Order: sequence, then C-alpha cells, then structure tokens
Amino acid sequence: MKNPQLANLLFREFEKVHVLNASYNDKIATLDRLLTAFFVDITRSKNIPFTTMLSRIAFASHEHQVSNALQWRIHQVRKKKKAVLADKANFVESDYLTSLKTATYAIAAFCQTAASPTLRALVDDFNDQTESNNPIEQVERLDECRVMVVDANRKKEYLICKPFAQPETTIYVQYNVTGHNENFNSTIRSINQNFHNQVTVNLIDVVVNKEGVYIPHAFVIEPDYMVDVSSVSECFQNFGASADLYLLKKFSPFSYSVPLMLGNVANFFLDELMTNADVTFVDTFPKAFSLNPLAFATFTDAEILRIYRQSQKHFTNLKTIIKVKLKENNITAKDCYLEPSFYSEKYGIQGRLDIWYKDSTPKSNKTAIIELKSGKPFAPNHLGLSHNHYTQTNLYDLLVRSTFGKKLNSPTYILYSGIDLDHLKPAPPFKSQQYEAMKIRNDIISIEKKLADLDLENLEEVLTILDQLAPEQLPKAKGFVGRDLQNFAQTIRAASPLERLYFLSFISFTAREHQLAKTGEAGKINRNGLAALWLSDYEEKDEAFEVLGFLKVQEDNSGEESPRIHFQRTKQTNALANFRQGDIVVFYPYRKEGDNVLNDQIFKGSVTNIDAETVSVQLRSRQFNHSLFEEDLFWHIEHDMMDSSFKVQYRALYSFLKTKAKNRALLLTLAPPEKVESKKVRLGNPDLSSEQQKVLYKAIASKDYFLLVGPPGTGKTKFMLAEMVRHLLVNTQEQILLLAYTNRAVDEICEAIHLFAEEDYLRIGSKYSTNPHFHGRLFSEQTKDISKRKDLVQKITSHRIFVSTVASIASKASLLQLKQFDTAIIDEASQILEPMLVGMLPYFKRFVLIGDHKQLPAVVLQDKKRSAVENKALNQIGLYNRRNSLFERLYNQARENKWSWAFDQLHHQGRMHEDICRFPSVHFYNNELKLLPAELPISVWQKEALKYKLPSNASQLERQLTQNRMLFFNSSVNRFKNPKTNLDEAQMVGKIISSFDAIYKANNQVLNPEDVGVITPFRAQIAQIRSVLTQHGQNYQNCTIDTVERYQGGAREIIIISLCLNDAYQLESIISLSDDEVVDRKLNVALTRARKHLVLIGNERLMRLDKRYAALIDFIQKAQDQKARKSPL
Repeated sequence: MKNPQLANLLFREFEKVHVLNASYNDKIATLDRLLTAFFVDITRSKNIPFTTMLSRIAFASHEHQVSNALQWRIHQVRKKKKAVLADKANFVESDYLTSLKTATYAIAAFCQTAASPTLRALVDDFNDQTESNNPIEQVERLDECRVMVVDANRKKEYLICKPFAQPETTIYVQYNVTGHNENFNSTIRSINQNFHNQVTVNLIDVVVNKEGVYIPHAFVIEPDYMVDVSSVSECFQNFGASADLYLLKKFSPFSYSVPLMLGNVANFFLDELMTNADVTFVDTFPKAFSLNPLAFATFTDAEILRIYRQSQKHFTNLKTIIKVKLKENNITAKDCYLEPSFYSEKYGIQGRLDIWYKDSTPKSNKTAIIELKSGKPFAPNHLGLSHNHYTQTNLYDLLVRSTFGKKLNSPTYILYSGIDLDHLKPAPPFKSQQYEAMKIRNDIISIEKKLADLDLENLEEVLTILDQLAPEQLPKAKGFVGRDLQNFAQTIRAASPLERLYFLSFISFTAREHQLAKTGEAGKINRNGLAALWLSDYEEKDEAFEVLGFLKVQEDNSGEESPRIHFQRTKQTNALANFRQGDIVVFYPYRKEGDNVLNDQIFKGSVTNIDAETVSVQLRSRQFNHSLFEEDLFWHIEHDMMDSSFKVQYRALYSFLKTKAKNRALLLTLAPPEKVESKKVRLGNPDLSSEQQKVLYKAIASKDYFLLVGPPGTGKTKFMLAEMVRHLLVNTQEQILLLAYTNRAVDEICEAIHLFAEEDYLRIGSKYSTNPHFHGRLFSEQTKDISKRKDLVQKITSHRIFVSTVASIASKASLLQLKQFDTAIIDEASQILEPMLVGMLPYFKRFVLIGDHKQLPAVVLQDKKRSAVENKALNQIGLYNRRNSLFERLYNQARENKWSWAFDQLHHQGRMHEDICRFPSVHFYNNELKLLPAELPISVWQKEALKYKLPSNASQLERQLTQNRMLFFNSSVNRFKNPKTNLDEAQMVGKIISSFDAIYKANNQVLNPEDVGVITPFRAQIAQIRSVLTQHGQNYQNCTIDTVERYQGGAREIIIISLCLNDAYQLESIISLSDDEVVDRKLNVALTRARKHLVLIGNERLMRLDKRYAALIDFIQKAQDQKARKSPL
C-alpha cells in the first residue's frame, strides 16, 4: 500500500511528539495512540469487526507482508503503553527512542514510503537493544490457544494463523484430522466461505506435533461473541441438531402459554423455597401472580385455574427436593446460589444457572449444577433426559470449569419438578457432546455473520438464508417446531419481492448492530462492546472512567423481595467513574490483580442510587446465600448490555410481514394515508399560536397517520402532544398510547398531561427510571395489591391512556393483546429505528409520529457506509440509509408525494433568544426557525438586549459574558493519556460558572442548579469537569453535566459546550451528519438547548477541519466583534 500522503502526515506527528516537553511515558503513550489510529484507518475498508487491536494488527501485517520482527516491535510499543496506563513503568530516553524507531519503521513499511529526514537522523543512528524474536517453543499439549486466522491452505488442510501470545510468529493449524477434529469441518467451511479466512479462533485441547503443527480437538470462532447457552441447547431436538432452529426462534413471535407460565411459576417457587423451605403454597402463589400480572391477564379463568392446580404439584415436589433430596446427594442448601451468571471467553458462551452449589468448606473443590425443568423429558435419551436439556447442562459444565478450572468435582443434575418420581436426575457431562454443542455454537456464529453480510451482494439473489428455514430442509421436525417452520415459509412466500427485500435489508442491519454491541471494534472511539469486560485491562477501563472498582459491601439486602446491595466507595475507587442511576450493570468479586468477569460468578442488576460515598444496585435475582457478600472482598461494577432489544427488532420485522397488506403498503409508502380535510375544533389551551392550532386540526382529523416536525423549542410535547391528548380524552372515547424512546422523554410526556389526566393514565416502567413525581401512576404501583385476573383487567380497561418507552411496551406485548388502542402518539420518533416500530404500528387504528430529523437520530454503531442502501427498489420507497428513522422516511416520502394532509411542521420557537436562534435557523432550518409571533406577549424577551450590572472589579471574562449571548474560547489540546479528557477546557468551564455566579449576585439574582448546563461528548470529560468543579469548591450537582444525547428535550438558561477535541480522529465521533451533510444533528441539539447564553469551548484548529464548526466560529466571532465595536467599555 503505497501511501506517501498518510505516511508524511504521521511522520510530522511523530516529529511534534519528539519536540514536546513531556515525559517519556507520555510520549510512548502518544506514539501508541497514533499507531492505533493508523491501523484503524488502513483496515477501515475491510468491514471486519476486529474485536482486539492484536487481531487488527495481525491482519494488516499479513496483508502488507510486514516482517515478523517488525510486528514484534509494534507489539512491544503496545505493551509499554499498557505499562504506562498501569503506572508500572518509568521509561527512559532509550525506551522512548526505541518506540519512536518502531513507529517510524512501521509507517515506512506499511505505506512503502521513506521516513522523513528529521526522523531518519533521530532513529537510524540509534542502536537500540531490542530483544530478538524467539521462535515458538516446542510444546506437546495446550489447553487453549487464541489465534487470528489470516489465510488457509485447503490442499494441505491447514489454517495459517497468528497466535495472540506471539503475534509476530506464524503457526499452522491442521483440520479434518480423523479422531481429532473432523466433526468441525462445517466450522472450517464457514471460516473459509463466510469469514474469508480472517477471523479470531480459540483452539481447544491442542496437540502440537514434532513439526510444530497445531492439531486442536475443537475450534471456537469469534469467541468474544457470547452466545447464550439456552440458544445453543434449543437447537438440539429429538429429530437432530441444527443451528437453523436458532434462526427460526429469532423470528417466531413470543406468546405466553400455560406450560410456559408453569415454568415461570416453578422457577419462582424454587427461589422462594430455597430462601425459606417452610413457606406455604397458599402464601406463595399470589406472589407469582404479581411477577407478571399482564401475562396472567391474557389467560382465561379456566387456564388460570389449571395453572393454579398444576403448580401445586411443582411446589410440593420442589419442597421435597430442597428439604430431602439435596442432602441425599451431598448438596447443602445453604451453600447454593440462585441464578448465578457466568461468561466464558474460552468457549464463547454465557449463561445463567438455576442453582449452583459451591461447598463452603475451605479448599474444597466440590460444586454442583442443578437445572430446573417444569416439563417432562420428551423423547428421553439413555439417561432419561431430553436432548436439549442434557446439552444445556453440558454447556453449563464448560462454563463453570472455564471459570474455576478443570479440577472441580462438579456433578450436574436436571430437576424435573413436574414428574411423579425420580425428580433429580444426574446429567454427567461428556466431552463429545460438549464438542457437538460447540460446533452448533459455531454454526450460530456463521448464521449471524451471513445475516450481517447479506447486503454485500445483490439482495434480490440472496434468499439462501431464508431457504434454510424451508420445511423440506428439516423434514423430521414435528410439533411446534414443524408448525413454526410452515408458518415462516408461508409468510415469506406470501410477501412481495419488495417486502422480502425490506425484511432482509433490516435483518442484516440489525445483525451488524447486535454484533458491534457484543464485540465492539478495537481502536474505534466509543466502540467497546460487551467484550470490553474481558478484553480491556482494568487500567484501560479505569482511565476511560468505565469501571467502579474496589468497592466494599456496606449493606447486603440481596435476600429481600426487592434485592439490593449497597456498596461503599474506597480510596482506590475512581471518584470520577461515570455511572448513572438506571444504568444496567454487572458486578463481580475482585480477589487478585487481573481478575475480571471471567474469573468468578457475576451478578446483574441496575444502579438505583449513586453518590460520592455509596453505590446501590438492584439485583435481577434474589439471593439467600450471603457468604460471598460477607467475605472481605473488593467488588467491581461495569456496564452491561441486553440482547432483548435486538430480539424485539427481529420479531417486529417478521410481524411486519405477517400484518395486513394495507398496513404493509402504508408503511412502505406504496399507498397514501387516507385523505381527510381538517376541521376547526374546540381546543382547551388558550396560549396556542395560530400555527399550532392549524397543525392540531390536521393531526386530530388524520386517519391512518400524521407526521409532525417539531424543531427545537416549538412546543411539540408541552403544547402539541398534550393538547391532542386533552382533545381526545374530552371529546372521544378513544384509547390512547403515548410512547417515546427515552425515559426522560416519557417523564416529559407525563408532565405535559399530568394536570388534566392524572387519574386517566398509567405508566409502564420501573420506578428507578421514572421521575419520583410520577411513581404513583406506575402500572406496577397501581396493581401491586391485585391478585385476581378480573380486577387486573378492570384496572387496564378503566384507564384510557397508557404511557411508556417503546422498549418497555415492546417487551409487554401482553398489553397489546388485552387492549385495543385507537391512537398511538410517539414523541421523539426521529430517534427510533424502523425495526422498533414497523411490527408495532399495525396494532393501532392510527398513529402520530412527532419528531425532528434534524435533531438527534437513533444511536447506531455501524459506519454510515455500512448502513447505506444502494438497492433501487428500496430507494424508491425512500430507504437510503437504515440508520435513519421511520419518521424521516415517511416524512420525506409524504413531502415528495405531496400528501400534505398527512404532515406539517412547526416554525415558531419560544426557547431561544434571537441571537442564539439565528445560527441554527440559517444553517440548519433554511431560515424557517422563527421567534414566537408578536401576537403572543411572552415573545418579548426573545429580542431583549443584555442589561447586566457588572460585578465590582469585574474580570475580562465577566465583561465578555455580560456583553455577549454567544462566546467562543479556543483551547489547547491534550496530547497525552486519555484523549477523551481536556483539563484546560474543564478549568475554563469552572471559571465560566464562577463568573456567571458573580454576575447573578451583582444583579440580585440567584444562579439556580437548573440554570446551567454543560454539554460534552465524552463521559470521561464529564468526570474531568466534575473533578475540577469539586476542586474549586463548586458542587457539580448544581448544574447538569452530560452528553448531548442526554440533553435532547431539555433546555437551560446557560449552556456551556466543552468539545474536548484533542485529535482530528475524534471529529468523526462528535459529528452526526444528515444524509445531505448539511446538518450536524448533534451540534444542532447542543446549540438549541440554550435559552439566553451559549459558550463554546474547543480547539479552533481542529474545529475548523469541519465546515459546520468553522461557520459557527466565524458566526460567533463576527457577533463578538460587532458587540465590541458598539460597547462603550
């Protein structure tokens, strides 16, 4: 790859590093950061989601035929950087010059460009003492070896790989070896066909022969993509094993049945009885009802009676097992843990056990696994176990042994609570069965890869992935599986070519999002993924403020019905770690250096409270064994992710194909919404402008759907949504569903309707993500004392309005079965991806989408090019990029087709002063964002001049703030350590807040907490700003410091923006361009949060690399110059 332009750019950066007055540690860390950015850049076009930098460098080195010696040197630079982060080294000049020489040689080799004369003079004469590259040691057996496959020799049947332990070397891995690994030939085919011989693989139980060839017994492809154990085990049925069943389950609609509900009830009984074996059935069953009242409400009275009667048998059997049978099998109940979770990077699986026993006797290696099944064994094997159940326990055995070691004495059992005798059945693991399950797990990864890559070819010809689910492919499948296969095939055949294209296109998009959420991409900003839990060192996570480490248990309430753990921060806890109330997290014990989620059982939950001293976490599962929490251990808390949102999207896309043809045509814009003429109606709010009234008339009259564009400050929630709800509530009998993407937006909806509809609405959601003011309207609060189905149904039917996030309602499909909503109004719809809505909207007689596609879009992890759509048929329905919302596509299509009765836009905003409004209006809204009309008295303030009195001995900064609505301050860059922080900007924020405080006091005003907001792109900079404010005696809780994503829908009198740009590479992460690249949607939202003052802080040189920021700087500086000329001071 000859690229002198890129090489010379980096050579200049190296020269800048050399002359900087900084420590050698900082210089080495900066060199590594530049090399990381370089490797990301040269591999960007490959569309390979590298989960580690090692695999990225290995691939690039192989492709560019870089010598093993140079590869080894590159990895030494990375090791030095890690030592810097861990504060475990104090490097000297020779160490730095060695790293500089390596960086220079690397760029010269990869770009085929001679180093600059300055660098050559520095490094050519420097004789470093770098260790020689040692050949791989001759070994006989390896338990595990992680490699990056870079090529294959199919004739000789071996893979060419780079081992992670010695990436500068090349090893050969033999496959199709009889008696060793021939059963993994389908995995090898996938490595070749789907991954093009470029994939990370774990080699398991490896023999290394005399020639140094590696012969593994098993292969695990993409081990950082954790597959749930239950997903693998359900692929094993009495007619055989097939990963296609995993694909089928992605699309199969979820619904509660009596057997499924019995299973949930049995699991609840197990938890209750393990906690207290003397509880009674009469006392316990009503609690089971309260766990999921909506699901119970979907059953008939006869079905609930059946569940009640059959569950008594489960309760009796479970009580006997816990009181008698566990002891007979040498299992002590008090040493059991309920629903512990484990991750295994070795095998690429994750899972949650029902019961895990761990003998508390010191130095004992005795454990046991118990999996509860409420049904009876179907087509049992020689052990009397269902094939899928047995596979599940085999994988749980791998999970536990990969966490605690192979030497465990760990029997495995399946507990059948619904049979009459012999409930606790041994399920001894077999290696051959485990390897068969690992092969199916690899097949699942191959399916995910094929789904993600669907649009790399001509979509019209790529139907093979759907053909896999044709009934003839699994002729032995009967019962529910056979039924689901038939239904799927019929649905696909009934769909039109365009509908299939649409379906496949979004399936592919969703698969890529899921992959990135799980594995991330090494080297990319904000691309960590769940795999960062084990791929990133503690020091890396700590530097990025992504771990709450070294906590101590302060109070253990994990056994309560609302189980919680309260942690105490210690001196070693990073006080700036960025976690918020409502974050979903994992936490685990930390026993020794290097421990992470792979070294012990993990607990999952949500942060319910966090302050400077303590952190409280609500556990997902109640615990009765407190021994682990009673040990004198440190605990680490890290961010978690959930697969459920992706499952919802797959099922929604399939549901879209099954809906009525009319609904499909409307959503694909093949047919217009029904045309209606708007009529003037009586409205209840006298403060509405004439424009708002006109738009409301249209929205109220609409039939199929209506689209409302509400630019910032135009009152789309407080006035438009609220008034439409008021009208429907008073003048119709319609049932209304109000939705938004975030809980904060749902809070705003509740606030907008609370005064006139307090007794008429119920909110779906958790109290931990709900403003306390609305806790009384939560569905869970309103139904907590209900124990009868008819009372629950009465509660649902007696309330005409339900409010929820889209995600919460999607997971509560039971509500849509119980209640027919006439109108759904969805706020902030421009933040919601199409797959989240297309399966849901057909449930409603009509829907109203409210949003602004020039503000924040949906959060999308994949690159814009990857989500782009180049298919002409899909382009014709307005689908050009799948990262855009359904709202934006429908709106653009309605405008193009002149369906004027179905959309409108608000133009008058009442939030911003005209000095602040002017820039977004001109640059983002074609001069259509206007002040409030003069007919409204409240519009006067928008044109008022600043009239502050100066504080005594006013500083230059205070003078500037009293004279200008908008200000820009240039900042220096932070070249070292964490590029997501900038101390210079954080200190400037502190000075600005202090100055405003002084100005307010001089004018007999109080600077209230809600008056000031600070917006910055990175959580690390949030933490940096909080630190600076605390050091200066300013309580950061007195102002909101957050990312722009958290600010949409909010506003402050004063907004301070800290861009924290330290590198040109970061521009990509802080910008969100519209398709026409005119609007930076993140910048638009940040600017339009300010009512009266806006202060922008950033590095001017880097900002001017983007034309929108350059225009903003020019705009502010021009306004400043004009004010300075007019000022008498």
